[in-house]
Amino acid sequence: MPEQASDSKPSAEAAALQSIGTQRMLELIQRLSVEQQQVLTLKFVFNLPNADVATILDKTEGAVKSLQHRALVSLQKQVTSATRGG
Repeated sequence: MPEQASDSKPSAEAAALQSIGTQRMLELIQRLSVEQQQVLTLKFVFNLPNADVATILDKTEGAVKSLQHRALVSLQKQVTSATRGG
């Protein structure tokens, strides 16, 4: 994860990781569908653009964007639940 400038506010992703921990975040990601996990890995671990992710997964860019959106919404709900003790 890229480091934030010292005078900037942490990103939502960084704040989520800080609040629940990396190991817990990995556990939450494992609850996603395999395709969602693949999209997040290719996009955020390997920093690939949507076009490359689409080619690798044999999907359209629109499908990649949709999978990414659904994965992030799901993670957000899980993180919110985890930080509230749910």
